[in-house]
Formats: sequence, structure tokens, C-alpha cells
Amino acid sequence: MAENTPYHEQDLLRSMSAGDAAAFGTIYLQYFDLLYARTRDMVKDSDIAEDIVQEIFLRLWDRRAKFAGYEKISGWLFVCCYNSSLNYLKQLDRERQRITELGRLSGWMDEKEMAVQEQQFRLLEAAIDQLPPQRKKVFQLCKYDGLSYEQAAANLSISKNTVKEHLVKASAFIRDYVHQYSDNSLTIISLILLHEWL
Repeated sequence: MAENTPYHEQDLLRSMSAGDAAAFGTIYLQYFDLLYARTRDMVKDSDIAEDIVQEIFLRLWDRRAKFAGYEKISGWLFVCCYNSSLNYLKQLDRERQRITELGRLSGWMDEKEMAVQEQQFRLLEAAIDQLPPQRKKVFQLCKYDGLSYEQAAANLSISKNTVKEHLVKASAFIRDYVHQYSDNSLTIISLILLHEWL
């Protein structure tokens, strides 16, 4: 930073206050590098440091009229940069905490959701296991293996209508089983799943 007498800087500030852009430019060149270096040391990010310092100089120019009686501007500039850097770090810390918390909640939700799904499928499997052997076979061929009624009928040597009857009864039994052995929230979720699946 170039050495300037207080009177010289006071003259620059007076000129800047009157709207002299050249005087502002001289102050900018005199302090920018030092402010930038100190701000970068605080925020550990070159781009952010530059943004902060530029913002402080914009603030200086916008409020230039109030500095007519100042002898030196360095104290104001350093305090502004320090406070802005501190605010940035606080905001960054809050953002990191928020992301960490969201990640924690997301992980918790994933685990909870997986546990609920596991419960649903265990319940459905238990219900299917309770079906009579032939009905269970029909259900598995049509719902798990994706066979049509005709294909299942041919595979089991039964009529298409018998396949349809087995599926209707199997679906009704599974729905009743879900109602009986699940809590209310699980029942709702399971019935939605059953509605799409059965």
C-alpha cells in the first residue's frame, strides 16, 4: 500500500464525496490488494474474497457523501471487510449444518422407508403363504411370473375360469389378512400397493 499523509487521503475522500470517480479509483487501488489478502485469509476462497471486497467498495461509492469529513478510510474498509467475511463464514456454517441435518434426516427417512417396505412385503408374503397350494400356485404364476390366465390354465391343466376364480379369492384373502395383521398406517400403504399389484 502506498504511503499517504492523512491530509492527502482526506483530500481524496473529500473529492470522492463530491463524486470524483478518479479519487475513488485511487482509494480503490491503494487498498484493494491488502483488503483482498486479508479477506481471502479469512474465507479461504479467492472468488468469495474478491466478491466481498468489491461489494465493500461499491458500498463506499454508494455512501460516498458521508465520508467528506473523514481523514482516513482504512479503518472503515477493514471493519466492513471483516464483518462481511464473518457473516459469510456464519452463513456458510449454517448452510453446512443444514445440509448435514438434511442428509441425516434423509438417511433416517430412507431407513424408515425401507423398514416399512420390508414390513409390507413380509406381510404380503405371509398372506400368500397362507393360501391353499393350488391357489398359491395360480397367484404366483399370474402375479410373479406374469403369465396370462390362459397360460396359467394350460400350465396347471385347469380352466381359465378356475384361474380367474383362484385369483379373485386369493386377492380377497390377502386384503383381509393385511387388514387383520397390520397397523392402520401400514394397512393403507399395503392396500395401495395391493391395489396396483393384485
